[in-house]
Amino acid sequence: MIKIKVHHLFLTALMSMSLIFSSCKDKNKPEPTEPVIPPTQGTLKINIVPKFNGAPFAFYTDYYNPLNQRIQFEILKFFVTNFYAKKASGDSVLFKFDMGIGLTSFSVNMDPNDFIGMSLAFGVDTNHNHQDPTALDPSHPLSYNQANTMHWGWASGYIFMKCEAKADLSGTGTGTLSQFVAYHPGDDVCYRPTPFLPKNFSVTIGNTTTLNLDVDIAKFITSDEDTLDLNTENLTHFTDFPGLAKQVSGNVAKSFSFE
Repeated sequence: MIKIKVHHLFLTALMSMSLIFSSCKDKNKPEPTEPVIPPTQGTLKINIVPKFNGAPFAFYTDYYNPLNQRIQFEILKFFVTNFYAKKASGDSVLFKFDMGIGLTSFSVNMDPNDFIGMSLAFGVDTNHNHQDPTALDPSHPLSYNQANTMHWGWASGYIFMKCEAKADLSGTGTGTLSQFVAYHPGDDVCYRPTPFLPKNFSVTIGNTTTLNLDVDIAKFITSDEDTLDLNTENLTHFTDFPGLAKQVSGNVAKSFSFE
């Protein structure tokens, strides 16, 4: 009986020591790590910077057109789509479809390359303008969840811009802001790609390249060819005064430039 007990105790001690050594060994063993995969892309960040004749833009601020008509902007939101970066070879890369209503910046991952500029567009192109926004994923920038206030009704398409303001038409610059101004262009014919916007930049692996893209709100109402007279050219929902809607759309498309 004594031998059996001793043998049993000896086995128990060996098992305990084995567990201790095993525990120490596991504790000191380095944890397996995931292999480090080097990045293959860089990041391009675009900031949209609203200005008015070169100065920072602000709502409920007095601005003037060349006719000395004072205007204060109260609502301004619009679709900017189809961002293309152009390589020196002449090839263009679509790197962003829609930045989303209300956003002033976005970032995308891109393959490394050197670029000489980009183009984008005001509005929503024909291929996307007449889709049903309720059928899109709620996170999609053109979904009803994201763009419900910028839609005529799904068969009619999107409202490309809501620009609303109050204007003083006295010509003195100090009169009452009594004239309501509302530009709500839409329809396929109001879609306007911008002119090519020259800007040399590079996207490099593992780095972020940041570009500031100015949009001059003054050019919405004043172009190189004409100035909108807010006495008579103050309202369009496309179906009424479609000519004005197309004119405003063209003005917006020409308002973008790089710093």
